[in-house]
Amino acid sequence: MVEGREAFAARRPSLDARRLVFLDETGSHVAMARQHGRSRRGTRVVGYAPGGWGKNTTLTGTMTLDGLLVLDRRVGGGTTRARFLAVVREALVPVLRPGQVVVLDPLSVHRPEVRVGIEAAGRQVLSVPPSSPEYNTIEELGSKLTSHLRGLAARTEEVSDTAITEAAATVTASDAANWIRGGRTSASAAPRGDRGGEGGASTAS
Repeated sequence: MVEGREAFAARRPSLDARRLVFLDETGSHVAMARQHGRSRRGTRVVGYAPGGWGKNTTLTGTMTLDGLLVLDRRVGGGTTRARFLAVVREALVPVLRPGQVVVLDPLSVHRPEVRVGIEAAGRQVLSVPPSSPEYNTIEELGSKLTSHLRGLAARTEEVSDTAITEAAATVTASDAANWIRGGRTSASAAPRGDRGGEGGASTAS
């Protein structure tokens, strides 16, 4: 693992933030609630959450300097290899531009078909070292989505679907640029207005 991190760090100077597309998954469910709160001094913070989670919704997202690029949602379980590959082929690959590099973690669901699908479209794949989430900057986006969803506390699948759309809309290009510039993956970042041809946002469900 140490060798993998060292090899990744050695490649870092050659990575241009304008070309990077970060990819990852997170999840949501109808029992999400705030974990912290405020109250008057001497009083307790009271909150409520259902005892059961219901069906888990897996969110697969990609992010560039311009913000959220693709957001796919799957209700009722984790991401299967077939589902993930479909998201890559049908939602991600069509909006990738020449020279872009897709950064993802080394989960088995991501490889090898996903790598082949992306590289067949003439794009590159960069796998971060195991147990190194700090190298996949989209983790910051997942944290913001989760925090917003906890605050909305959607208690039905229908409301949860709307809440996910609302949460995704809170992710701005400024958020993404700050996360990427402050992250540990790339060595350079372009001024706003020069993004190396990233595409616009799209969603799938």
